[in-house]
Amino acid sequence: MNGLDYWTLCFRTFAVFCVALSRISDTCVAQKISTQPTTYEVRVGDSVELPCHFSELDAEEKVVVWKRGLDVLAIDDELTNNDNRFQIKRDGLNYILSIVSLEPYDSADYTCSVTSIPPVEITHKLQVNVSPAVKLTPSSSTPVLVRAGEEVIVKCSGSGNPPPEVSWSRKSGWGKHAVPMPSHSHTAHGRLRIERVQVADSGVYECRASNGVGDDALAEIEIKVEASEKTASAEERESVTSAPWVETDRLYIPVAVGSDANITCRYKGQPEPTVDWLFNGFKINPHNTQFRHSTQLGSFDGNSSLTVFSLKDIHEDQFGRPGPPALLLRGNTLSWTVQSVAPVSEYKVHYRLPEEDTWKTDQSGDNWEHSVSLDFLQPNTEYELQLSAKNNIGWGSLARDTVVYEPGESGAVQPNKLTKDDSNSAIASSWTTFTLSLPLILISIFVF
Repeated sequence: MNGLDYWTLCFRTFAVFCVALSRISDTCVAQKISTQPTTYEVRVGDSVELPCHFSELDAEEKVVVWKRGLDVLAIDDELTNNDNRFQIKRDGLNYILSIVSLEPYDSADYTCSVTSIPPVEITHKLQVNVSPAVKLTPSSSTPVLVRAGEEVIVKCSGSGNPPPEVSWSRKSGWGKHAVPMPSHSHTAHGRLRIERVQVADSGVYECRASNGVGDDALAEIEIKVEASEKTASAEERESVTSAPWVETDRLYIPVAVGSDANITCRYKGQPEPTVDWLFNGFKINPHNTQFRHSTQLGSFDGNSSLTVFSLKDIHEDQFGRPGPPALLLRGNTLSWTVQSVAPVSEYKVHYRLPEEDTWKTDQSGDNWEHSVSLDFLQPNTEYELQLSAKNNIGWGSLARDTVVYEPGESGAVQPNKLTKDDSNSAIASSWTTFTLSLPLILISIFVF
């Protein structure tokens, strides 16, 4: 190769390199998006247009893609889904994603990208705002009726986007001005809890949900508290008489086989309620052979009505489920006693967080177990504990009082124990051949 051929080859190689470099440079510059990422807050039902403007674009070689999260919505100006609320509006090099009749589930990140190396993309954030709404449990259609000294809980569930803040207040009447809340009331997680409710706590309570979108959502509910018969003054007994109530001195009565028993309870209501006796949850039929020797009596003592269910010659098929457990918490140990003539065959531990309405029952055991570890509970978390027992008739009622418990401060839950009182087994074995346990017979009261 002479000198001229050498320099000719070098020149041609350099020219090819320059052309390739120029094309690479042009490609990188051409795929630039001029639109800036933006957050759009739009009301539900409205429309929105999300822009994606290219300063230059090789539309013949490159593909523009719109995605919601990881889902592809459109390729160039053709949609890939069947939702007719979506549309691609192309204005020159601006690929606009249009969405009409926005729904709450349209809130997401929307990305516009072009197929290039490296990829070029822009992401808009869409938040569909929804005005707040509230739902009361129990329903506000009827008043919440409670007795003095009891605990009342009303739950207010707020919905909307962004999630609303829920607050409670007390009103002087329906739609009237606010008055101070009871000092023994607590509000958290949308729940109103009034401990040891008093007659003076009767009134209208308002739940308010606010998220800055539209008007606040309001719901009112009336709480009516009837005075306890033992503590009420004459004026209180006369002024609050709409809620029927029932009480008895003994919830669990052990009796001997073949003996008689009278079960009594007091009740009151206005208008005068009707009374039914139930056995293990079912209304007693006096014509049933099981209760052929039973009678029902009634009287009025001036302040309340008295009903007496009289059983004669009690036999084995008339005893019931275990009585309500009596709970005692000492440190990390929860002890209990259960009255049941028939041996207890199983127990069940019920637990929940303070803001929850339903019990979890993951832990249970038989009557041969005397303790159970609480390591299934999370540390540094407050729980409410309950317990129920079962014999050959069925599950008994929960304890009359709920125990509040919080595991230890350490990283792992302390090995706490639930201990069953051994004296209960002794009582059961000594009574089995001589006595039977009369069931917890309930009274249901209806107002017509």
